[in-house]
Amino acid sequence: MTSNTTDLESVFTSVVDDLVGLIKSQAIRLAAQLQLADLVKDGPKSLTELAEETGTNKAALYRLLYALANCGYFEEVEPEIFAQSERSYALRTDIPRSLHGFAIMHGGEEWQWEPWRNALQSIQTGKPVFPEMFGKDLWHYFKDDNPEAGKRFQKAMSSQSRQYELAIARGYDFSAARTIIDVGGGQGSLLATILQTYPAIRGTLFDRESVIAMARQSNLVDGLQDRVTLVSGNFFEAVPSGADIYILKQIIHDWEDPESLQILSNCRKAMKADGRVLVIDEIITPGKKVPPVIALIDLQLQLLMRGRKRSEAEHRSLFEAAGLRLTHVWPTDSTYTILEAMAL
Repeated sequence: MTSNTTDLESVFTSVVDDLVGLIKSQAIRLAAQLQLADLVKDGPKSLTELAEETGTNKAALYRLLYALANCGYFEEVEPEIFAQSERSYALRTDIPRSLHGFAIMHGGEEWQWEPWRNALQSIQTGKPVFPEMFGKDLWHYFKDDNPEAGKRFQKAMSSQSRQYELAIARGYDFSAARTIIDVGGGQGSLLATILQTYPAIRGTLFDRESVIAMARQSNLVDGLQDRVTLVSGNFFEAVPSGADIYILKQIIHDWEDPESLQILSNCRKAMKADGRVLVIDEIITPGKKVPPVIALIDLQLQLLMRGRKRSEAEHRSLFEAAGLRLTHVWPTDSTYTILEAMAL
């Protein structure tokens, strides 16, 4: 620790910035809800215009935009005239890699924020607090209590996933495969990217019935219908058989070891003799730093469910228990790592 006064001032300023992070995320969420980035996509607009188009109070909207502009979201090019910035551009709804849905989910969903009220309990007991607070696990909450939140979750996950899909498709050589199955693949964004990158491959998107219904309504697999099969089911019971590659992207980190083992075992039973299972996730190694977002999402998982981000060694142990062996670890030009496993 330094004793330099200037350095200490900088440290304290940074800490204060972190402490008001809640306010920043809520402000970004409001910008997404009001679709402000869409409203200035064709050029700067006056505060009066923006207030009229959003149905908001002009003075209050200025305070929101002023706060956002000072955080790098939007730019006040003249007094009460606001333009797009690089960061606010990411909130547009009409761009391929939009973070609009992700901003709304992380800024405003009850299931995200309420568990933090009991965060200390989770740290003391080591158990998630969401099931106790909501009376069921997150997935049944989406299914039974708040299907609209579940839809927003799926859209947000697809939005977030699109930031890294090309890096994943290029980070592993899929060319030898004829068929791949994306297990728990959401709306099919990653599968579509892989199929677009490798035109000879056919793919199956496998997820819960409600998610597959959303995938049918989305345009993520447009132009690929003759190469994509949509199948609904429960990966704890079985997965479609006979594929060369089974993809599990951000799946087993949602579950404890017994559930993760069941998913991996079902993939092992279903795959061809020379098939492969690819676990695609962000790896946490004790003592090694990772981008803060990875560690923070892992902390959020602590509150929500019994899953967690795992180390390479922990993945290796799970593979072996499922009758698989870790054959290769492929880094990508993203935060994700691809862990390849084959039959023992």
